[in-house]
Amino acid sequence: MRIFLFAALGLLFLASGCNKPKEQVTASGFRYTVHVDKDGDVPAPGDIVFFHATVRRDGSDSIYYDTRSSGEDMPSLQIPTEEIPGQPASPVLELVRVLSIGDSATVVYQVDTMAQKPMGFEDAKELYYDIVIVDIKKMSDLKAEEDRVAALVNEFAKTVSDGKQPEGMKSTESGLQYVILKQGDGAAAEPGKDVQVNYYGALPDGTLFDTSLSRGTPLPFKLGDPGLIPGWTEGVDLLNQGGQAILYIPSELGYGEAGAPPVIPANSKLVFYIEVVSVK
Repeated sequence: MRIFLFAALGLLFLASGCNKPKEQVTASGFRYTVHVDKDGDVPAPGDIVFFHATVRRDGSDSIYYDTRSSGEDMPSLQIPTEEIPGQPASPVLELVRVLSIGDSATVVYQVDTMAQKPMGFEDAKELYYDIVIVDIKKMSDLKAEEDRVAALVNEFAKTVSDGKQPEGMKSTESGLQYVILKQGDGAAAEPGKDVQVNYYGALPDGTLFDTSLSRGTPLPFKLGDPGLIPGWTEGVDLLNQGGQAILYIPSELGYGEAGAPPVIPANSKLVFYIEVVSVK
């Protein structure tokens, strides 16, 4: 059910008023109606669109699913940079292509024509996805931020590899080395708290193995979760909300002798840029 909702769609806004909006049709023939039009810039290929939504069925005002009350992260879709032959058309993707920040609209998915209906909608004829666009992150801006952070990480790693000490670098008793770029003035990131972190992770030679920056959304987790590598937990624990740091994590505080094949070899040191976006 969840896979269907977020693979084919996007969703929210039940508008009312005296003037009934005009129904339009997307490129693949999905009917849609715009309720609020802010007349802003629509997303370009590669941009990431963040939205809230509700799901209704057969034109009913009864809400089946609401992203605002789901307790999950806000949904997002990235506008494809190229079309994939044979890819099924998505009513939500086609709708968000033509909307700007603050716009709201409803798109209709004719499920009675599907050979296999999604679970829970076997007797439905139509699904209504009500969508409001919250934010659009430009691919060019995300790329520029990632390039800036990559330069910081690579310079730090090279300095350490050359046997020099980066300015402001400190060490913990466990062997973690770090430089705090900005402490942050929000709540302290402490074990047991829910945090959201932007990050960029690379090997000492500069090889990128993972980043949240290109996705446009931070990673949520509970600090102290046993699934986290020790160096990551210890490093995030040094900061407050709004804080930024570069961590140089020895292998024993990372993935150790096993590594994390195929991207992280055995006994690898790790270099991370981290930014604590929120602490709850």
